[in-house]
Amino acid sequence: MRISRVQVKKLFGQNDFDITFDPSLITCITGDNGVGKTTILKLIEAVLALDGEALERIKFEEIQISFSDGRYIQARLVVPEINDELEMDLVERNVEFTFDGGSTYLYKSSNLIDFEFESAHPFSAWLFETFDNHKELYGNSIFWELVPGRKVTVKDLLEDPMISDFMPDEIRESAEELLAELAFIEPYANSTLVRIGTNRLNADIRNQPIQNTFDFPKAKDPLLIYTPMRNLRNDLKSKFEQIVLSYQKITQELASTFPARLINRAQEPFAEDKSELVTALQNDITMLTELGFPVRDLGVSKTSDASSEVTNRIISLHSQDSRLALDELSRLVERLLALKKLLDIKLRDKEYKFGFREGFWIVGESGEAIDLDGLSSGEQNLISIFHDVAMATKGESIFLIDEPEISLNILWQQEFLDDLEIFAEMLGSQFIVVTHSPSIIQDRQDSYVVPL
Repeated sequence: MRISRVQVKKLFGQNDFDITFDPSLITCITGDNGVGKTTILKLIEAVLALDGEALERIKFEEIQISFSDGRYIQARLVVPEINDELEMDLVERNVEFTFDGGSTYLYKSSNLIDFEFESAHPFSAWLFETFDNHKELYGNSIFWELVPGRKVTVKDLLEDPMISDFMPDEIRESAEELLAELAFIEPYANSTLVRIGTNRLNADIRNQPIQNTFDFPKAKDPLLIYTPMRNLRNDLKSKFEQIVLSYQKITQELASTFPARLINRAQEPFAEDKSELVTALQNDITMLTELGFPVRDLGVSKTSDASSEVTNRIISLHSQDSRLALDELSRLVERLLALKKLLDIKLRDKEYKFGFREGFWIVGESGEAIDLDGLSSGEQNLISIFHDVAMATKGESIFLIDEPEISLNILWQQEFLDDLEIFAEMLGSQFIVVTHSPSIIQDRQDSYVVPL
């Protein structure tokens, strides 16, 4: 899903914008300070996340985001007419979302989301009555948050035994009806949007203890400062752990059905030579093992009867299963290897390394790990931006990058779009970049520059 056009009415109460995006994967938006470049990124992010609360905080009248497949989503503020300006700040500012000119719902500050058909579905009433009274659940009929920051959908709730096991049959039927009526929102709910803002180098204070790694400070106070680099490393470690759990689950599921699938395929013609597939797959497994990932060896490289059709059928299915289970991990590692190649060139006398247990770390000429907080602000900014890009879990993502030039030297600014293009092609994603830097824009012909 790619954005083809963004139309904004009365931004800050006065500015109208109509931005048409080139089919190119990278679009740069430029303009004077205060014109609304960063705010437009915030609007795009809030609309695609269906975040009415965020939209209420922005002064605008209407925004419509159109996509390359012809679909669009529109959001507009719904504010009662008030003659007394002193009362304007006390007025409830609601947000109405419209999808493809059809389905509409209204975000209300007072009661969150109010669907035009919500009252027809007992599921919503049951959910709020069962959980919201105990402050265990809050949210709306599209997304609920079981814990702050973790959004789930109707489908997630139906599949969650902690919810579904307590659900009466008639409520489950109502939930399935609601899920069917919400089908129009699936393309938006499943899209991946990554906003890389100017606060990316800010420290973060959390109450949770941090993992014991070699350059984390030892502190008695449970309030510890998570610096941007530590956040990135922890995020990468968490991502590795999630993907490995998914790999193990898929492996177990495929193993349980392997005999039946092998028997079903026995009647099919077979004339495939899988030696190249096996070799490539075994090389990937060897690399992942060296990086510390707990993946299973293929176990077929030294098969004694490789010419046997039966053996080849077994190897073929087993290899396909292994490739399927490793797919997400292999693609992430591929992107991290591209990131390593980029950073090893950029970072003077330093090398980027990554692994399952450590996340990532930087070593100097001596081979010893460097304190991540000791990297320059430019180095941290570069790592932060491209790490967020490499960490994207889905293709066809939309990246919103705000002022990437912060602390970057002139050469890195000049090379930024070329570097970004590597990941744009790898991910098949769209990038929208807001920048003031003439060094980034230069005289680009392969990137579309939109002045506001």
